[in-house]
Formats: sequence, C-alpha cells, structure tokens
Amino acid sequence: LQEPAALRARLLEDGRIRGLVMGHVHQAFDGTLDGCRCLATPATAAPFLAGAETFALDDGPPGFRWLDLHPDGRLETGVEFATLDEDNPLSSASSSL
Repeated sequence: LQEPAALRARLLEDGRIRGLVMGHVHQAFDGTLDGCRCLATPATAAPFLAGAETFALDDGPPGFRWLDLHPDGRLETGVEFATLDEDNPLSSASSSL
C-alpha cells in the first residue's frame, strides 16, 4: 500500500463505507481499523501459517469469503473452507455487521 494515510482518512471521512475487503494475505481476517471493518479472504490454494516468524505453509484447507451487502448498509460475511468430506464439501463460519 503506497498511501496508507490517504486510505485511512477516506475510511474515516466517508460515512457510506461499511468495510474494507482485501486479499492476497492467504489468511482469513476479520478486524477493525478505527471502527471500520476490515476483512481478508483465506487462500484459495496454499494457506500461509498464521503467526509464523518465517515463511511457512499451513496444512489447512483452501477457502473463500462470501459477502451479502444489504440496502440498509448491513454487511454479512462468512468464510468457507474445503473439506475432504464428500457429504459436506464445505465447512463455514459467518458473521454480520
């Protein structure tokens, strides 16, 4: 990110912004920055090991994040991970704002 201060200012100033969605971090993330919800999607291939001091791959499955944007400004989201269970190919976690 070349201009983090400009992005942060925009997130704080524009009341229409309900969240920031980012990718390419290879891990699911759901947190806030100055009250703005920040979401990252997990890896769709090889996930990185969370908290590792040096590069390492996680043995966990690939996944993706889904979003439901509602007219009233609510944002619902969840993360789905692939499994090897043929009867239930996805496992999920979800939340809303």
